[in-house]
Amino acid sequence: MCRNVLENNWAARQVLDLSTMSKHPSLQWIPDWFWRLQLKVLGPFAVWVTVGLYDPAVRELMGYAWSVRDERLHWLFGRLVNLSFKVLPKRRRFHPRPRAGWDRATGRIPADAPLVHTPARNLPPVDGRDNGMHYCPKV
Repeated sequence: MCRNVLENNWAARQVLDLSTMSKHPSLQWIPDWFWRLQLKVLGPFAVWVTVGLYDPAVRELMGYAWSVRDERLHWLFGRLVNLSFKVLPKRRRFHPRPRAGWDRATGRIPADAPLVHTPARNLPPVDGRDNGMHYCPKV
């Protein structure tokens, strides 16, 4: 699949172009100049992390160089993320919805406590909310 089917096309490359990524509505408090600076600094890092997750054939197809040093640093970054996750309290490892279910099941909150819904900022666009692939609470 990676060697014979996937294509290096505009859409595949555009996904990794973070240079013009707009601010999420929840991040409007960040000054525009700082957002642009952050994209310049963190953008290449995000691309590096993503490319490191690609199959070597995909990296080759898309023209990314990947050295033994990159492989080692990516592995170390993965270990750091994994270790950071392990030191979190178990409840904090969950998204709010399953955490609420866990809390309900363990008696931390009442069984009839209101369900936790996805924040409105994370919902799909209004015109796509009737699509069955999206979960949307009735509001």
